[in-house]
Amino acid sequence: MRNNNSKIIKESFQATGSDKKINKNNRSEANTTDQFKMTDCSFLEEHKVKTRIDYFTTQLIVDSKAAFNTVFQAIDACLNMVGIYVTQSKPYLKYFDYGFLLQTKDKPHSHCGSLKWRKCHGKLQLELTGRGCACFNTNADYFFPLIAVCSEYPTKIKRVDIALDVMARKHGKRFMQQAHSKGLYNGNTGRKPKKSEINSETGKTITIGSKDSTSQIIGYEKGKQLKLPIDSPEYELWWRYEVRFFGREGYAIPDDILFKPDEYFVGAYPKANRRVLKTAEARSIKREALQKIDADLRSKIKHARHQIGPTIVDLFKRGLNTQEIFDLVQRESTRSQIEFPSYITKEDLKNFPFKG
Repeated sequence: MRNNNSKIIKESFQATGSDKKINKNNRSEANTTDQFKMTDCSFLEEHKVKTRIDYFTTQLIVDSKAAFNTVFQAIDACLNMVGIYVTQSKPYLKYFDYGFLLQTKDKPHSHCGSLKWRKCHGKLQLELTGRGCACFNTNADYFFPLIAVCSEYPTKIKRVDIALDVMARKHGKRFMQQAHSKGLYNGNTGRKPKKSEINSETGKTITIGSKDSTSQIIGYEKGKQLKLPIDSPEYELWWRYEVRFFGREGYAIPDDILFKPDEYFVGAYPKANRRVLKTAEARSIKREALQKIDADLRSKIKHARHQIGPTIVDLFKRGLNTQEIFDLVQRESTRSQIEFPSYITKEDLKNFPFKG
């Protein structure tokens, strides 16, 4: 197993001085910063954090059904605060007996995690996918209320993914390949971890390390995955790094990883990652969400141009004006075609306008 070099932080994470103001609107506070830079919660902005938590799984041990009910309700309240609710749908239940899928309130058909437990009610597992973590990353209270609940019980963090974006070719795909060749991802034993590369319609993905270790690093072409315009700089340059930490016997992931993710990102593979972090831009959850929506809109526009574009031209030839044509072809749908995340404000839409 690979030796892990992550920095262990001894001081309490509550010493960061985060503003504990409760957000009652299930969204992050209005943001006045540059939308191409820091657009997430105030804690991340104030501490100039460049990385973001992108996946989180933790297990809580409780000693009675009453304690189980208490912690379940407390976690449910934390999830509701950031715009996530517990559904009645069942998740994949390997190693567990019961469970519910989680969904965000603004995207009711998209799952963002799960809650699972065993018959004896002795173990409760919370899993948050990237969409679920985005709700916490953009909320004014960040992960503080959730960790406060977990601190009341024996807790074991099973997995945490930390993501970082780079827009410079110098530290993108080629850098990751060369860094592996030079041994910059080697552990203390000096052994070179395995590397795999996969090419697909959504770009290249590079994986270094094993899931059986305490950490591995993945890199992929985020601009291509989001299907951004081919002529945009981000299509070629946007490279996403993700360091995945796995809780193992003999290696416990501390909860401080949520509050100082930059240090853990570097600590996992310091020879390579300290170079990347220095030149990286802070990841923007809001900007990323809007880019995904815009990519979907461009796809719909392409389809509409092919399907109804000629008809619109014919209507113009018949003498109808723009408003008359719009009234004829518009149609309300029973299901919203665009579902903005609850943390996207009108100000965000104004600062990041759609470009067809």
